[in-house]
Amino acid sequence: MKEAIRTVLHDFLDTLDEDVKILDAATGSGETTLELAQNIHGTIISADIDLLPSAQEKIRREGLSSKVEFITANLAHMESIDDSSIDGIVSHATVSALPSETPFMQFKVFTEFYRVLKPSGALIIIDYYPLNEVEIKNKADRIAQEAWRVYKAVAELVGDSHHEEIPPQRIIELLEWIGFRECTYRKISERTQSTTFGEYVQSMQEYVKKVEDTDLQKAFQKKITCLNEQEKIHGKSDYSDTYCVWAKK
Repeated sequence: MKEAIRTVLHDFLDTLDEDVKILDAATGSGETTLELAQNIHGTIISADIDLLPSAQEKIRREGLSSKVEFITANLAHMESIDDSSIDGIVSHATVSALPSETPFMQFKVFTEFYRVLKPSGALIIIDYYPLNEVEIKNKADRIAQEAWRVYKAVAELVGDSHHEEIPPQRIIELLEWIGFRECTYRKISERTQSTTFGEYVQSMQEYVKKVEDTDLQKAFQKKITCLNEQEKIHGKSDYSDTYCVWAKK
C-alpha cells in the first residue's frame, strides 16, 4: 500500500472509537483488510463478490483471522449484514471497478452502505480518476490520457466494463442525495505514470490477447507499443488523480 493512501486511511481510523466494526468493501487482494486488521482493536467484515484465497491467506499468515470475517457478497445486496450495524466503511479502489454495464450500480452500492452504517457512522472512499482535458499540461500528460482511453477501450471490447470514470464531485452528489452528510473530498495524487506504466502496458497486452479479430488485435498492439515508446521519451506524468471522499450517515 502506498504511503499516501496509508496515511489517509489512518486519519480515517483516528476518527473512530477503538472497539469498532469496519466493513472493507471490497476485499480485492486483501491489502486494505490487512492494514485495517493491524491497526484497530475491533473487527473487520471483508466483503467481495469473488473472494481470493490469497487474500484470506494473507490474513491467516499474519495471525489476524480472529479479527476478520470474510463474506462473499454483492456490495449492492449485502443481505448478511444487518441494518445500522457498521461503525465505518472503507472503499479502496472499488468505485472505479464497479461494472458500468449495470444501471445505477454506484447508487445501489452507496444506498447499501447507508443502510448498514450506524447513525453517525463514517465512510471513506479512496479511488482514482483519470486525467481530463483541463489537467493536460504537456506531452507526457497527453500520452497518459491516451493510454487510459486505449486501456478502457480494449477492456470493454473483451467484455470487462470496469474502469468507469467517476469524478469525486459526482460521488458526493450521489452520497448527499442518498442522505449522507458532511461529504467532502480531497486530492492525494500519489500515483504516477513513470512508476506504473510498465504494469499498465502489460495489463493492456493481456486484454489484447483476448481480442478475436486479428486485424483489430494488431492495431491495438501497435498503438500500445507506440505509447510505451513515447512514455520512455517524455517521462513522468500523473496518469490519474488519487482522491478520498469522506462522509457520515
